[in-house]
Formats: sequence, C-alpha cells, structure tokens
Amino acid sequence: MADVSELTTSPQVQLYAFARAGRLDAIQELFAADSALNVNAPDQTGKTPLHYAAQFGWPAVVGFLLEQGAEQSVCETTGDTPLHFAAFKGHTQVVRVLMEAGADPTVSNEDGKFPHQLCDEGGATHQVLFDAYSEAYAVDPADLEGSSEYSDDDDDEDDEDEE
Repeated sequence: MADVSELTTSPQVQLYAFARAGRLDAIQELFAADSALNVNAPDQTGKTPLHYAAQFGWPAVVGFLLEQGAEQSVCETTGDTPLHFAAFKGHTQVVRVLMEAGADPTVSNEDGKFPHQLCDEGGATHQVLFDAYSEAYAVDPADLEGSSEYSDDDDDEDDEDEE
C-alpha cells in the first residue's frame, strides 16, 4: 500500500523524492500513470530528477530517466550537471551511464570546476572522467607531471626565425 504522503503529493514532486531514494519501481509507475510528467522540470534549486538520481548513486534510475528524455548535461543553479554530482560523490557506475548517454565532461560549473576535478584523484571515477576529458582536449599525460616536449628554448628559436 502506498504511503499517505505519496497520495497527497503531486506526481512531479514524487518524482524528485523517488529519484533521491532510488525507487525505480515507483518512478516507472509514475510514468505509466502520467504521460504529462516532465522529466526535465527543475525544482527550486534548479535540480532535475536526474540530478538527484546521479547525486545519490542510482545507475538504474539514471538510465531510466535518460530513456524518458532526461537532459544529461542540464545545469542547476550553481552550474553543476548530473555528471558533477555523480563525480563528487564517487558514483562510478552513474558516471559511466551518463557518459554513455553523451554527458559532456568538459562542462565546468560556476567555480570553473570540471567533473573530474571534483572526485578523489586516482580513483575509478576520476580515471573514467579524466580519460574522457583528456580525449576531448587531447591532453598529454606527461604534461600533467611537468614533462613536456615543449620548452622555452623552442619558443626562442621561433622568435629568432621571425627577425
């Protein structure tokens, strides 16, 4: 039997609560019962159900919401995407689901942070995101350690050729 609070709350509000709680069964029932349900409707903080499912680490819910048309790179009020939330919380499986759906790892938030900068460096989540970010920007891993083929001397040679 349904919880009394579930019976008195709008389906849209229920969708946020079920996304936070990972209640895939309840979310599926909501969509089956209400074709007007808006999967991309933001709450007062700008978060969509996908933000909540990503933040709380529910890959199956994330996948279902994406199937229903959820925008994977929508930003909430501070510029965080669902990918930012999943990265910050270290939800590697959610990160993978979002990335497979086309989430952009090169979107920064208001603080200029990319998703890979929000998770524990060296962990699985960081590796998945960093690999995607590196591929998008063709980052040479050697450059991250201060070893690069580029040097100031190379720049000076170019300057001499121009004179």
